[in-house]
Amino acid sequence: VPSKNSRVERTGLTNSPKPIMSSSSDSIALVILNGFCVLLPIIAFVSPFTVFSPIFCNCSRAAAASSPNNDDGHTCGNKIQMPPLAVTSQMLQCGLFAIYAQYLRSNTLLIPNVIGFLLGLVWSTLYRWGMASSFASQWRWQYFLSMAMLVAGAVSAFKLRNPYY
Repeated sequence: VPSKNSRVERTGLTNSPKPIMSSSSDSIALVILNGFCVLLPIIAFVSPFTVFSPIFCNCSRAAAASSPNNDDGHTCGNKIQMPPLAVTSQMLQCGLFAIYAQYLRSNTLLIPNVIGFLLGLVWSTLYRWGMASSFASQWRWQYFLSMAMLVAGAVSAFKLRNPYY
């Protein structure tokens, strides 16, 4: 069994979190790159809001029934006609990367992936109430399989010894 010191020497991993931006040793270009690496994925993870906006519509039922998709693009009352893979895979991928980032103690990876996981969880949960009925089976399989994979990833990262380290 390799000692803890040999792991640190081989990988450079320590138990202390790595700061996103350190003032003394990092160049301004690296600080800007880190900022983009944290902020740009968050913008991408918010983008499904445009698909989910009919769920949040505040119209009366009469207006929605009379013209669910009129000329001005108003879609009140419509069901989401998008397969659930985009939001369930966002939730799963960001969740697994967040677990990995926590294991590495990398805040640059951790922050956007925790936010992406939480938004993916929100989108995946809201999807249940706004989806077209033809996607119900896909959603159930993908949602619960993603949750099982997240639990398995968390257990393997924090409870079991990784044979590759």
